[in-house]
Amino acid sequence: MTTVILPFRKWPIQIDEAKGISYYVVKPLLIVTLNPEGKEHLGPLVPFYAEIDTGADLTVFPGHVAESLGFNITEGTPKRISGIGGSVLCYAHRIGLTIEYPEKPDFFRPSFSGLAYFSNELNKLPWGLLGEDILSQMKMKLSIDYKNLFIELTY
Repeated sequence: MTTVILPFRKWPIQIDEAKGISYYVVKPLLIVTLNPEGKEHLGPLVPFYAEIDTGADLTVFPGHVAESLGFNITEGTPKRISGIGGSVLCYAHRIGLTIEYPEKPDFFRPSFSGLAYFSNELNKLPWGLLGEDILSQMKMKLSIDYKNLFIELTY
């Protein structure tokens, strides 16, 4: 068995340069590369951050990511997705997704494929959400240590 331990990522949410204060969130974010499944010729892989969200049923990314992949977002299958923050209109597209480990470039990089949802209503989000639809394909142990702020993947 191989284990990869990755730190949570510190993300600035507000910077007040006048006061010299910065506010951050620390999240279980993975770097993933996305490609348009079956349409690889449209462009390069798109790297993006994705938060591991074990409470989300579906994987969702901002709409601009779909455009970067070469998709016309509204040509996907429409679906209204609801969560704690309300609901957003999303469009499903088939993608390939690979988890990247910049800190450990020689490690195995698991890949998955399936539907992901994209919404222009989420374009201000700096990351996507990895939901159970993709997480359940992982076939590996996933541990999130909120006390010590790391993600552990064992395969």
